[in-house]
Amino acid sequence: MNTELFTQWTQQLTALSAPYQAYQQTLISSTERLLKLQQDTANYYGTLAVEQLHNVSAIKHWDDLATFGEQSAAAGNAVLNRFEADCGQFTELAQECHTAWQALVEQHNPLAK
Repeated sequence: MNTELFTQWTQQLTALSAPYQAYQQTLISSTERLLKLQQDTANYYGTLAVEQLHNVSAIKHWDDLATFGEQSAAAGNAVLNRFEADCGQFTELAQECHTAWQALVEQHNPLAK
């Protein structure tokens, strides 16, 4: 009798914790992807900033200033392109998270059964 009671209790706890565990796994996966995107983005912009500092320090003559202007324009275009790509990736991640959480709600909604 005690074994049956513990078996039922274990089954009930497993059923109760399943939605929470699914939510946790989705949250962890989404957070991991978000942090990776943020890390890549910060690394890119940091590297670009350091390159620009090196370019500024290389200015010795007026001709170097013209070269720096060209490099700055290219860097500005690179930033705009990267920013657009980053926004697209963040938006895609947000939509995927929303879809996954919506599926969890529908799957574990006791009123839908």
